[in-house]
Amino acid sequence: MIIGKSSDGIILNGALVTPQTERILLCHDFPQICIGKPKFDTILSWIDINNSLSANMAVDYLLNYGCKHLAFMGGQSGDKIFMDRLKGFQIALQKNNITIPDEFITFNKPDIDTICNSALRLLGHEDRPDGIVCTNSLMVAGTMRAIASLGLAMPDDIALVAFDDYPYTPLLSPKPTVIEIDQFSLGVHAVSHLMRKVKDPATLIQTYTALPRLIKRET
Repeated sequence: MIIGKSSDGIILNGALVTPQTERILLCHDFPQICIGKPKFDTILSWIDINNSLSANMAVDYLLNYGCKHLAFMGGQSGDKIFMDRLKGFQIALQKNNITIPDEFITFNKPDIDTICNSALRLLGHEDRPDGIVCTNSLMVAGTMRAIASLGLAMPDDIALVAFDDYPYTPLLSPKPTVIEIDQFSLGVHAVSHLMRKVKDPATLIQTYTALPRLIKRET
């Protein structure tokens, strides 16, 4: 596509970009924008969501609600989005001079039964958390199943904040409070930046965009 000049530019998934991809794009001076910061230091252009800020919003919300003991239901350690959100969660705890047990940060495979069992172990802790941040909607579904199985109420016994509405949270009851990212806006910004790169391929764009917003619901 690049050599044949069948297009004027390309939008890439930053998580899939490699140093080899970078060399090809730079060698041909081909206009590009990555959605998501690549996993390595790069001079490619990218835009990304501020996942650290999103996690900070979640922690602030739970603390303002009155929670004292926070936990994080997370994904696998190789997942960049999860790790960025975890970093933001930890920074927010440090900012508020809060320490939590190591086991209050969980790493989970994307399987609802595994997530549920992990949440049950978390909730079985002697000083169980009263506020939980879930890194995505699948974590919410598994965690809420565990909470319901113990007869606990949300948000009275345990408050919960999730990331992302899609695809599971619209199906859940009670309706989860979420930190939502405007994905549509992210796509608009990607194309806008790419058009700038087409006009001037030397332009370097590395920025965070699509600020998060909290949607308060029932958890």
